[in-house]
Amino acid sequence: MCVLQKLVNAKYNLLWQESWPLWEIILDFLSSNNSPKLVKMLEKGSTRQREISIPIKDFYIQWIGLTSGIQEVRQLYHRLQQLKPLSLQFYKTYLDLEETQSIKKVKFIRQGYEDAVNEYGGLNPDLWLDYIRFESTHGKPENAGVLYYRAIKNLTGDQNTDFISKHTLIQTGHLHTES
Repeated sequence: MCVLQKLVNAKYNLLWQESWPLWEIILDFLSSNNSPKLVKMLEKGSTRQREISIPIKDFYIQWIGLTSGIQEVRQLYHRLQQLKPLSLQFYKTYLDLEETQSIKKVKFIRQGYEDAVNEYGGLNPDLWLDYIRFESTHGKPENAGVLYYRAIKNLTGDQNTDFISKHTLIQTGHLHTES
């Protein structure tokens, strides 16, 4: 019996809540060997319980970004976007892949940020700051003010205070962000 088959069989003997490390070993093995079975495993894992599907989706979009073009990344993003839940890392990976293109497609990047803030906008001030930075440098600078007020409405407590402080420091040149 081959190593892959032993790993796959072992996966069935674990509780699904504890099986992600084994899934990760299988995916790493398949990707390092350029196995045609990798996509099948990624597709299967994308529909499993959240403990499996969330990290699989993160792995999947990053792998497509490394092995295919931006069109394939966009197709996968839109398909997986329908299979909630998604992690913040999933959105960040997608946005990084979009923003590293030599010709940036603002509408795709903006939609990625919108999707991310719809899911995580109440929890992550840095996400809002990244979105504002993007609009200020590559999108429509006039959207930055609207995003600021949306962030204020969505963030609560310490996240709101953190956002306001960081935004003020950025505006006054005392905190630098990546461009």
